Amino acid sequence: EFRRVLFRSGVPEDSRERIFEVFYSKRGGGTGLGLPIAKQIVERHGGTIRLETEEGVGTTFSIRLPRRHERPAASAEPMTDA
Repeated sequence: EFRRVLFRSGVPEDSRERIFEVFYSKRGGGTGLGLPIAKQIVERHGGTIRLETEEGVGTTFSIRLPRRHERPAASAEPMTDA
């Protein structure tokens, strides 16, 4: 398990459900792409990403990845150049 602790004011309650949505950002200058992309990568490797937050205290993101991840079977169709 990997944990990243951010010592900021925490994520407001009204943003917690949306924080992993593409293009959602309450940060000035944020694109809203970082967390959705991180979540997609983690989930494609069979893992989970979780957020623990307390307003006025800070936020911790936890990433869990399995030791081994079974990849989907390769397609029987050959790859072609398009």
